[in-house]
Amino acid sequence: MRRLLDEGALRVLMHADDRAPKSRVDLARVVFDGRRRRARRRGAVAGLAAAVAVLALTGATAVALRRGAPEHLPAGPPGPAVSAGASTAPARRSAGGFDPVLLLRIAPGWLPDGVRRVGEPTTWAAMQSAGYGDDRDAFHATEFTITLYAQGFMPRWLDPATAGDPNQLAVSTGAAPALGAGEARWYTVETHRKPGDPHARPDYNGLLWQWAPGSYATVEGEAPGTLADNRTLWRRIAERLGTAGRSPVPIGVTLTSVPAPLVLIGVDRVTSPSTGAVTTTLILSDRAYVPPPGHSGPGYRLLVAPGDRVPVRLDGPGPGGPPGPDLGPALVAAVTVIPDQNDWTIDPVR
Repeated sequence: MRRLLDEGALRVLMHADDRAPKSRVDLARVVFDGRRRRARRRGAVAGLAAAVAVLALTGATAVALRRGAPEHLPAGPPGPAVSAGASTAPARRSAGGFDPVLLLRIAPGWLPDGVRRVGEPTTWAAMQSAGYGDDRDAFHATEFTITLYAQGFMPRWLDPATAGDPNQLAVSTGAAPALGAGEARWYTVETHRKPGDPHARPDYNGLLWQWAPGSYATVEGEAPGTLADNRTLWRRIAERLGTAGRSPVPIGVTLTSVPAPLVLIGVDRVTSPSTGAVTTTLILSDRAYVPPPGHSGPGYRLLVAPGDRVPVRLDGPGPGGPPGPDLGPALVAAVTVIPDQNDWTIDPVR
């Protein structure tokens, strides 16, 4: 089965030498293209259907709305944090959005035959996503990502503030039948396919709707058949999608004495298919935000990889990060690794 993440591309970006300049690569696109190239190489060598999986990483495809494209949906007003309940919610500061961060709300009510969740979900206060796929070869696989946005947040390509970002791909949109809390939009992502490619499939495409007032969701990916066939599939998935799931996504890291005003706003977790080693990235900032391309946002990023030569690495803060003194050294000192998976937690800030 194809891995959800192109781990080689991910680790190159996340473990690059400290002396290298910060990446401006669209990580979502690197993962998407790398996954496809790897699956095709395996198919050519084996002469059989390669075992394949799905793209997920950032959840939402990091793309920008093309200038002059059709109108986008209006953004809803910011709302209160979505609480998971007093029995589960950690007693800590919150940045708003999904809280606790490490409870997955995505709960599909229907999936195509042979499709299952693959890889690790992405869980941020502003959004969360999970990838799904089947075992067919690269040219016939169904692969897609479901993303939920907390109230007051939206895909970056929908946000007028990010229009024109050169690091993001272009998107074209069109009206779709109403769904959920209001109107919906079909969209297609620019993927630079070669003309005349005998293996061409519908462009990477998806469905955008509001799962609650001011709260967006997307289903996006690729599947066999025409663009119309893809859209029928995304619509059926969206219509039966549950948004009140409470699946814990525990991690083997805790942070003690996190300095104010920082709060945990996101967690990404990657498991090595060969060794089972888990790499966890915790994102801390003074406010929640949707991750930009490459996750090079204004927050601090703590990458914890037990067993690596440098088990704890720090990046950030990026432009527009928390004001005041550099809080990075305090964050590194706050890290504690939990070796026993039975003791992992959804409340890592102590």
